[in-house]
Amino acid sequence: MTSFYKAGHLDRALSAEVPVFKRLFAICSKIEARVVDNAPGIGQDDRQYLVGALEACTRYRNILRNQADGKPTSTAKSSEAWQRLDELNLFDYAEEPTPGETPGFLKMISITRNLLHAIIAVIDYMHEFNPGRHNPTKAERARKEIPPDVTLGAKANIEFLNFFIALNERLELSRLEQFEIFNLLFNKRSLSLAKELELVGNWQFPAGVWAGVKGYWHLKDTQPDFTLKTPQDVNEDVSWGVDLVGEKREGDRLVELRLYQIKGRSREGVDVFDLSNQDDMIRLRQRMESLPAHDREIHQAELDSIIEYAGRRKRQEAKSGNPDCRVTPFWVEAFADFKNEAL
Repeated sequence: MTSFYKAGHLDRALSAEVPVFKRLFAICSKIEARVVDNAPGIGQDDRQYLVGALEACTRYRNILRNQADGKPTSTAKSSEAWQRLDELNLFDYAEEPTPGETPGFLKMISITRNLLHAIIAVIDYMHEFNPGRHNPTKAERARKEIPPDVTLGAKANIEFLNFFIALNERLELSRLEQFEIFNLLFNKRSLSLAKELELVGNWQFPAGVWAGVKGYWHLKDTQPDFTLKTPQDVNEDVSWGVDLVGEKREGDRLVELRLYQIKGRSREGVDVFDLSNQDDMIRLRQRMESLPAHDREIHQAELDSIIEYAGRRKRQEAKSGNPDCRVTPFWVEAFADFKNEAL
């Protein structure tokens, strides 16, 4: 992978012509270098730095939004907010963005907020991660007996998928560029979030994120009429296995809702199973038969959960005055072996 910048050796006065991908790569490099150290766990001081950076980004973003909307803003407050942001040395502007630079900078600061949310979430997950824990059974999930690290892991996964969705839709980065960002964060031998996760016994999280990204790309290509987003409530993922939601609307009315569970696999490509389609269900069950008994049991419980949840959502839509809304559960299997990815 090409290293466009080395953290700590970046010219802070980059011109406006610098490609947005290179700017983002530099920001990711700086943040990661700030918090990883090849020792188990990421300390509270580093977490607090990220929280402070998130607060500073949010404050200055809100000022830029108000200015863009023509609302009165205090020059003193704007300068103060910029000074705080400048002290963090995340963005490569020698001074406040000019009006001409503001739209691009507003996108960049918003994407940085997505990244900060994701890294804070994965730090919280690492602090609670229990490598000896079993996957909660369907009965345990129904009784809300869910270990803290399961919820935190789901939240971290959602935040990272949000980040990559934003790279695709708001910055319009190519898929190769998105993969470069993923590699920077998760596919280095040292000084990476992946290394920090390994040190607490978690090797699977990056593959889960990559499966979500690959699944999202495929669904965006093959189901273009649907707006794809992550669940608003982490409980949809934890209790029901919903990794991604697709909405089709006519005006304000929701006409179809699709609920996707995304599973990583070692085989290349992406397969999508419509769980309301009998032929797809037969194909999926035949595939599950080849799994070890324990894995097959887990998959069956997850399959049952998302089908049950689709029925609940259908009833909720009917009660809210939208009985014609179609709600369909999907099972998605996506290539998760990012170390052997070939884009």
